[in-house]
Amino acid sequence: MSSVPYTYEDNQENPLSDIFFANRKYLVKPTDYIVNLFSIQTTQEDETGDTYRGEGISYAHDSISGKLVVNKYSINPNEFSGADIIIYRAADIQLLLAEALNQMGEYEAALSIINDGYTDPPGWRRVNGVRNRVLLNLKNMPASDIKNSIENIIMEERAMELAFEGRRWFDLVRVANRRGASYLAGKVSAKYKDPSVASAVYNKLMDKNNWYLPFKK
Repeated sequence: MSSVPYTYEDNQENPLSDIFFANRKYLVKPTDYIVNLFSIQTTQEDETGDTYRGEGISYAHDSISGKLVVNKYSINPNEFSGADIIIYRAADIQLLLAEALNQMGEYEAALSIINDGYTDPPGWRRVNGVRNRVLLNLKNMPASDIKNSIENIIMEERAMELAFEGRRWFDLVRVANRRGASYLAGKVSAKYKDPSVASAVYNKLMDKNNWYLPFKK
């Protein structure tokens, strides 16, 4: 829907390349959480892994160093460092709609957007659904704690669909404002393998004042 275009051939190099690639600054890499989340998905043909969004697409193993790298901005080898920066995509808007419908108690509608498309209202343009589009098994309606359970499904789907597009932090903050600081603190601290670092991050994020950049008028 909206993106900032870059073309390597025209000397318009995507600045994200420096922080993602293993042979450059390598400041940002995929977390174990997102790699594992992609790997445990089951396709509609009962195969394991998210074929259309996981390894080789959103992330990859660097061929020289073997390190995990963000691959979403270098999928096309002929456009090295020339991939667009995504601002908005249709799936982002659809998943936000699912989140809003879930908060309104429209659980079946929210789940249908995630699965195979929301088609009930007259005039609604037919879409395949987020998971059906990438040929993954569809999610079942939770048996209990329906609102929070569907919200968890939505947040997992957003993590995969919008991986490395700059949406995750804002998603976590938005949900934590509804469900409490421990939601955000737990999600972020879990990526640190050192228990002392994880604990320090968790405790810091339990204070909502640390969620936002300082602003002085």
